[in-house]
Amino acid sequence: MKNPIAKLRQKKGMTQRDLASLLRVSAAFVSELEVGASAPSERTLKKIEEIFFIDATKLEKALVRFREERRKEVKRKLGPRTPRK
Repeated sequence: MKNPIAKLRQKKGMTQRDLASLLRVSAAFVSELEVGASAPSERTLKKIEEIFFIDATKLEKALVRFREERRKEVKRKLGPRTPRK
């Protein structure tokens, strides 16, 4: 599953640096958003809504689904955990 912010950005032909400039954040932060390492603030969500003409509630729900899928994927890759003694 691809991050919804990355999908929107790529659909518009934008680079992470382009989006970062519009959001007034670093390209590294945009990268973190897209891999699920960081979550956007309400202010950032509002700006993304304005840039891409998308409903922030729908975007937020899509981001939650993305993070859940990423968490499941990481758990699958790590395998079962053994308790420490």
